[in-house]
Amino acid sequence: MITLNWFTGSRKKCLCQLYTFDYMKPLLLSGYIIINTIASNGPRAVYICNNKHTNKYHYLSTCRGLSNCQYKLLKSDELSAQQKGMSLCVWENRARRHGNKPPETKSIH
Repeated sequence: MITLNWFTGSRKKCLCQLYTFDYMKPLLLSGYIIINTIASNGPRAVYICNNKHTNKYHYLSTCRGLSNCQYKLLKSDELSAQQKGMSLCVWENRARRHGNKPPETKSIH
């Protein structure tokens, strides 16, 4: 085993320098991606204006499409909103078509 002499500052290779940790980078990155995917697979929270004519849902409660809502805002999940026949708000859908990522919202647990 080659050791590093700390007192004299000689540059002998130690065992830790023989094994580089380059193999750890892809392992840590893939672990992060897997954990992040599992954690974010819950139902996505959406906001709905609580009137009988609503047919759109929104990712943010401050969405431009909700500015005229004079009723109570309901927080629901995206799947149940789609099952009720609702579609994504025009403003957020337009942003998505132009390459902007939809705003991140916390999932409902």
